[in-house]
Amino acid sequence: MEMMKRFIKNVVLLFFILILSCGCSYAKGKFEKLDFKQQDNNQPVVLNNNEIFFPGGGYNSNLKSYATAKIYNVKDKKLKDTGAIMNVPRTNYGAIKYDDNHILIVGGFCSNKMQKTSCANIAEVYNIKENKYIKISNSNLQHLYNIRTILLRDGSVFILSGIQFELFNPKNDSFSVIAEKRSYVNDRNQYMYTLYPYVSPNALLLNNNEILIYGTRPMGVTSERETIAMEIYNLKNRKSTDLPVDYDKINYINIGSPVKLKNNAVLFIGAGKDKKDVIKLDLKTKNFTRACRLPKSINGTSLLLKNDNILLARGTLYDPDYIKGTALVKAVYDYKNNKIYQREVTHDSMYKAYLLELDSNTVFISGYEDDIPMIYIY
Repeated sequence: MEMMKRFIKNVVLLFFILILSCGCSYAKGKFEKLDFKQQDNNQPVVLNNNEIFFPGGGYNSNLKSYATAKIYNVKDKKLKDTGAIMNVPRTNYGAIKYDDNHILIVGGFCSNKMQKTSCANIAEVYNIKENKYIKISNSNLQHLYNIRTILLRDGSVFILSGIQFELFNPKNDSFSVIAEKRSYVNDRNQYMYTLYPYVSPNALLLNNNEILIYGTRPMGVTSERETIAMEIYNLKNRKSTDLPVDYDKINYINIGSPVKLKNNAVLFIGAGKDKKDVIKLDLKTKNFTRACRLPKSINGTSLLLKNDNILLARGTLYDPDYIKGTALVKAVYDYKNNKIYQREVTHDSMYKAYLLELDSNTVFISGYEDDIPMIYIY
């Protein structure tokens, strides 16, 4: 009888140990550095569960290995040169896969033999099956800086670049400006399509009809204190709704990394002056509240994982200077329990990364120049 009790006790103890160990690994996951350098200043695109597509481009189209599109297989750990080169090689462009066989390339700065800004409205499509670039009609607007692309539920592509946005229709490879009216802004000496003239814009798809647009406004347009702006653009009625930020209430100086949750809310992680605030935006009431304070500063590109944790990578924690400065390399945030795992920081400046989901538990984290790409497996 005593032996039976001891056996049961040991089984129960082992059971709890297994649960704790599984929960720990589930929360943390594993980061792996890849075996190549992502040299091109471009936007990687997911091809399938195992492959990442690098469209190529670059400033010097004579360098074939630099300008040629490549495919990296995460499973086989092999980088393949496709031989496909853009009709108009460029850099800092927008790229997005909008169906099983096509990737849209739009905007950016031209490579050699052309004026640097002359390809800002030139678009082309990469055909995956035929492994070639096909030139299509130009966009109506010039897209130069901070180009953001979002695949909408109907298969069209929303394109945002600073002060303007338009829509790409894949059915006929055409572009259309989707704002109903525009206003002339004297301070900027140009027409604006959004409520605010953003310097560093970004966008987050909220639902079938609404897109959150947010970013910094240039000095001189607003007071120095209010350098953050947000609006919700409705694709159906083509109108923007301002989201005023209460700076006194939540000290919302830095915007943080936004993540759309499943409960009709957006979390801004690493907001506030010290990058320790988690701000919640209720999409029903349009109200901001401080959800919690982080145990450590985290602010970078964010992605909501299938296990409900949030992956953050490559972002600035404090404004870096030549004497000291801290930037985020990687972190995993359990927002339900307000815990941070595997946080790593550096004194080097970090760029904005691309986080791309491959299979059900693998995320690709882009690199640039000497900073090689990583994958996160959870």
